[in-house]
Amino acid sequence: MKIIKRIITVILCFCIMIGLSLPVSVYAEPGNAAEKTEEKVVRVGWYESPFNMIDQFGRRSGYAYEYQQKIAVYTGWSYEYVEGSWPELYQMLLNGEIDLLSDVSYTPERSELMLFGDLPMGAEEYYLFISGSNPKKIDTDDITTLNGVVVGVYKDSFQKALFEEWAHKNGLQLEIKELSGSETECKEMLIRGEIDAFVTLDDYGGDMTIAPVYKIGSSDYYFAVNKNRPDLLKELDSGLNRIQDENRYYNQQMQEKYMTRVGTGMYFTNRELSWLEEHGPIRVGYLSNYLAFCAQDKKTGELTGALKDFLEMASDCMLNGTLSFETVPFKNTEEELKALSEGLIDCAFPVSISASDGENMGLSITIPQMQTEMDGIIRRADFSSFSIDSDVRVAVNYGNINYESFLMDYFPNWEKVYFDSTEEGLKAISAGKADCLLVSSSRKDALQTHMNNYGLTTFSTGIAMGFSFAIRRQDDCLYSILDKVTNVVPQASVNSAMISYSFVESRHSLADVIRENIILVLAVIAAITLVILLLLIRSRKAEKNAKMHEEATEKALERNEALNHELEENQKTLKEALAASEQAGKAKTAFLSNMSHDIRTPMNAIIGYTALAKSHIDEKDMVLDYISKISVAGDHLLALINDVLDMSRIESGRMEIQESEFSLDTLLTQINAIVSSQCQGKGLELSFEKKGDFSTTYKGDETKLKQVLINILSNAVKYTPAPGKVCFSVEKTASFEDIHTLLFTVKDTGIGISEDYLPKLFDAFSQEDSNAENKYGSTGLGMAISRNIIRLMNGDITVDSEKGVGSTFKVTVSLKEVNGKVPEEKAQGDHAEQTEDKDLSGLRVLIAEDMLVNAQLLEAILDSKGVAHDRAENGKLAVDRFRESSPGYYDVILMDIQMPEMNGLEATAAIRAMDKEYAKTIPIIAMTANAFDDDVKRSLQAGMNAHLTKPIEIERLFELLSRME
Repeated sequence: MKIIKRIITVILCFCIMIGLSLPVSVYAEPGNAAEKTEEKVVRVGWYESPFNMIDQFGRRSGYAYEYQQKIAVYTGWSYEYVEGSWPELYQMLLNGEIDLLSDVSYTPERSELMLFGDLPMGAEEYYLFISGSNPKKIDTDDITTLNGVVVGVYKDSFQKALFEEWAHKNGLQLEIKELSGSETECKEMLIRGEIDAFVTLDDYGGDMTIAPVYKIGSSDYYFAVNKNRPDLLKELDSGLNRIQDENRYYNQQMQEKYMTRVGTGMYFTNRELSWLEEHGPIRVGYLSNYLAFCAQDKKTGELTGALKDFLEMASDCMLNGTLSFETVPFKNTEEELKALSEGLIDCAFPVSISASDGENMGLSITIPQMQTEMDGIIRRADFSSFSIDSDVRVAVNYGNINYESFLMDYFPNWEKVYFDSTEEGLKAISAGKADCLLVSSSRKDALQTHMNNYGLTTFSTGIAMGFSFAIRRQDDCLYSILDKVTNVVPQASVNSAMISYSFVESRHSLADVIRENIILVLAVIAAITLVILLLLIRSRKAEKNAKMHEEATEKALERNEALNHELEENQKTLKEALAASEQAGKAKTAFLSNMSHDIRTPMNAIIGYTALAKSHIDEKDMVLDYISKISVAGDHLLALINDVLDMSRIESGRMEIQESEFSLDTLLTQINAIVSSQCQGKGLELSFEKKGDFSTTYKGDETKLKQVLINILSNAVKYTPAPGKVCFSVEKTASFEDIHTLLFTVKDTGIGISEDYLPKLFDAFSQEDSNAENKYGSTGLGMAISRNIIRLMNGDITVDSEKGVGSTFKVTVSLKEVNGKVPEEKAQGDHAEQTEDKDLSGLRVLIAEDMLVNAQLLEAILDSKGVAHDRAENGKLAVDRFRESSPGYYDVILMDIQMPEMNGLEATAAIRAMDKEYAKTIPIIAMTANAFDDDVKRSLQAGMNAHLTKPIEIERLFELLSRME
């Protein structure tokens, strides 16, 4: 036994030694870094660049800053920021004056002087930049023109060695000047001509004052640690591994967020400049009836559509040259390409053919300038049975080679049926001569009236078509010019232009007006007919009396004159009524058109991204991205609906002002945070001034006051192009006892409002310019709602504006000062309403919901928290199921309001009336689409404990369930 015990002891010791020798990866657990790692203060280098930025409010951001904050989560570090230029900080890292520096490229020599992390923090490319004025006339087509120039390079930087190697490989003899200033100082030296060229990252060329002309090379870059701090390196590697294990695309996402890739396409070569000077304006062929992409304006004969905006942006987007264009309209693509081959135009748009087809036609096709989703138009009756994989007869316009090429690429087995126009194709589908017609999603609104008349609807193919310029193959110089400007013109601006031209205002004929107002028209015709019949009857009686004696004739004539006067008055009244009816019809049409556009925009995103999510269901990251965009579109749609509901409350007199205590200082801080983010995203300057002390507590409706101020400030941001300025100030203008009058002023340098439109600004559904509103997005309700809210608060809104100069809005409101501080619960804002995340498993909920899809959604939400549930399809079944349950079986009832058999209010009253104690105390929560204040009151009066409005806020539901548990 002693021998056996000794053998076992030896074996155990051996196993322990092996276990201790094995490598183990250790990560700091999120949220517990302070417990596992003693907090360290790390001295980190801070240099002006996209890696380290400070905004006007003193807030830090940037590629390196955000990366370091994420590392701190896993290491427990805190940072001390040491400022300087990159070369200065590099030397400080070597001297031990700082511990950490970002954006350091690895070299074997540097690895002897400092410590590098295991994983790079990104990859960067290096370019040779020149000034836009280019006094040395460096020709980007001839690299030998760099001989003799002075090139600035950061001292001791990686790009210095990289550039020297590049210059040697290309046989260049030039002077290298080592620099140690900030990035801004170096660029100013280049612009002033103190150096002829400057080597730096491609991310620094987005300000349109300098341009990259040659790519020098690329490398990964790292966080570098001082040689004497290996303890930091170990923790850094642990944090980097954790970050990139959790999100393998983190570096790429940071690149896209903070870096502006520019390439060498912002600068025309000397050959291209010579071609433009010799050739003159570029002749562009376009389709004359193809909005939203291009069309010929019927009034002016000039080009309109997204192509017009693209050419305007392209004309001056390059650093060292401008473009001019002449436009020529054509009826179809076939005629357009024939004119191109004959030399009548230089390029044709929009063209969507394969490279092979272009080669066969002697054409080169540029990269796409615009893209559009392709939809199919089919009979409404065929919607449920139509399949793109079946035998489909597709309608195609004669001469439309773009669609011919698209069909060959994606639907090669479809049978093509040709027609002279799109409308003829729609008629053919309605008559059963064709099954489908493909159309750009940007052109659906223009065809909506025809689709309604022919009983047609649309479906999404999920496929996009790109539109490009076609150019003769020998015109390679023009090809490179157009490709360059396409890369420089912001795609977001092109997409915005396409959206602004996509909506076509409905135009009603007299037949449409009669069809929509048939009852009123018939009533008018009946009234006129009745008047005519009465006149005829009275006229005959007058004639009969005239035959009897002359006196009767005179009286009849007098009576007839009176009737004629009456008829004139009646006709006048009928004309006024018809005019009023036509005006109401126009208002209705304008409102429906606006709401159709504003609702269709998010609905298009919701439907489109839902289809894309289905088609990529196995690609989790992509599906999550689509779901995020669906959520954004859904929030936008809900905001539109809330605007209409607010206007309805106001017009019906049901809008109420809630009185509660709040901190005005906190409200102003919240508003400033929201608006400053909007301004920063658009490139606007925001000025915020508080003229006085506003730490006082006031009593009033904080939510509605915030709604009005954010609406006015958001409009200022929306209608102010960059670079512009938005100024927001608040001051006390009068005080009486504890009542203070406050003046909020919003001033912008935006597009302004015309003098003629100012009196209509606060009218509901009012819009100054339908085209401008489509461009900026508006329902015409925001200002009407804002003024009504402020007037309910015994205040007012005034506006002073000049077209093309800007606008000034002034909001005056009087509030009562309250002694003391804001109640703690109110001051904490949303956090005060949050409750501990309780375990809800074990709860049993009775769901009263008649709509299956809503019930399934609610069941899935409850399942996620382990909540048991039963469903009743109407109010009566809910009452019966509760009556049959034993006391305490159900913990909560979720009650819909509008249900068959018995609605939610009736069902709640029936439950509360039961002769059992359980029925008096069980929590009942209304879950309904009824969102007015009166609806909430009716729910509570019926005996419910809370009221939740659909769409359901999941966290709010869980919070209520945890409180009522």
